[in-house]
Amino acid sequence: MNSVQERKPRPVLIQFRDRVLKNMIMESLGKLKDADEIFKKIIFTHDMTMEDREEYKRLVNEAKAKQGDDLSG
Repeated sequence: MNSVQERKPRPVLIQFRDRVLKNMIMESLGKLKDADEIFKKIIFTHDMTMEDREEYKRLVNEAKAKQGDDLSG
């Protein structure tokens, strides 16, 4: 198993000093749609604890409910 393609994918945590820089990078990830095939296999996500994920899900569901209730267009 010396080949790179035979190795199991592993997560990599990258930390930035500035949250603004991280957000700029995360917002630019859509540009990878036009990248080479090897880069399309890379997945980027925010590093969140289980509590953070649950809070995020709750807020998204709350926003969807408000959006569904809004009939003003």
